[in-house]
Amino acid sequence: MNNTPHLTREMFLENLRDALKNLYNYDFLRTSPLTEIFTIEDRFDTARTLQQILTDSINSFKPPPDEPDQSRAWRIFDSLFCCFVQQLKQEIVADQLSISPRQLRREQKAALESLTDYLWDQYNLDSPAAPPKSEETEIENPELAKELGWVQDLPPSKSTFLQEELPAVLGVTHPLAQQKSVTITNDVPSDLPPLAIHSVVLSQILVNLVIAAVNRGTAESIALTARQVDWMVEVNVKAPMAIADIDPGPNLAIATELTRMSSIQLSISQDDNAAFCASLLLPIQEQIPVLLVDDNEDALDLFHRYTMGSRYRLISTQNPDEILDLVEQIQPRMIVLDIMMPENNGWVILGMLQNHPLTSDIPVIICTILPQKDLALSLGASGFINKPINRQDFLAALNQLSFTGVDPELC
Repeated sequence: MNNTPHLTREMFLENLRDALKNLYNYDFLRTSPLTEIFTIEDRFDTARTLQQILTDSINSFKPPPDEPDQSRAWRIFDSLFCCFVQQLKQEIVADQLSISPRQLRREQKAALESLTDYLWDQYNLDSPAAPPKSEETEIENPELAKELGWVQDLPPSKSTFLQEELPAVLGVTHPLAQQKSVTITNDVPSDLPPLAIHSVVLSQILVNLVIAAVNRGTAESIALTARQVDWMVEVNVKAPMAIADIDPGPNLAIATELTRMSSIQLSISQDDNAAFCASLLLPIQEQIPVLLVDDNEDALDLFHRYTMGSRYRLISTQNPDEILDLVEQIQPRMIVLDIMMPENNGWVILGMLQNHPLTSDIPVIICTILPQKDLALSLGASGFINKPINRQDFLAALNQLSFTGVDPELC
């Protein structure tokens, strides 16, 4: 229910504009009047929920794929998404849309009016009725999600090393293991590479997996092992003996939720000999080389920010003539290629990459504002990204072509 007295449409529009300009400033969003207007001011994840509401509302304006790319619907969506979700400068967005900055400002003003109308109606701000719940922010287990909500708001971590986090994990779990006469052995190598996961999240996942194994049954020992497999580190928490029908408590549920929220793969297995094993696949930080070819300097900066702290090491160039030299130097696992470059035809470059012996086996992702996915795939591209794009979707496009899993060791 809207508790803001005498809310006018003009007040709402002004608050909306300020929130969109600060879409990635959680301190600002937490104090935005919109939190009270949307009745989310008492949530544990207020800033993230407001950010999600605004992003989802903008995405609701995205036209269907068959909509002509120069239509008014696309101009409304692009002016909102590029300027607020992607936080690109107006000059860059105007250039991408082939319009003048002045025209873009007019388009953006009209788009904000449309977004205001949408949210005003969506949240029934003319009536005392409670606003509808967003499916995107609806949670299946409210208590568990509330307890773990901090994961979503964690800042990027410095390099996280498994071998450095284990002593604290073993220190926390030792009293319980000792109480149950269980010995925990640490067979993790000391030379594993840094991981693309926050150190606090990694520690919490491991603590809960070890406790789950301790609570699982009759094991006298639990072994922690790890190995590097391609671009991943596999961690196994193994109990040689376990009882299948013993409830390990909430720890597996917590570990599972943490891995889901962190896009980490977790598998639990128990074989015929009653051996219990939890296998965790952790991406290595910035180890998968990706070559990005785009003439737009702001776009390069944006994509570099998107991959910071991820499993990808982004190397970029604004000059397509440098592609072959860079391929020899860095041996990229994939190439992200822009199409609309003033002095180069991206489709011609794609054809060159398909036919050159140095690059013919490297998958290419076309990244363009043009809605031409079918054309890109028919010309041999392995993936397609339609600008503008957010961090989550950009990493998802890379994940589709990268190493995303390994066969875990047999427990």
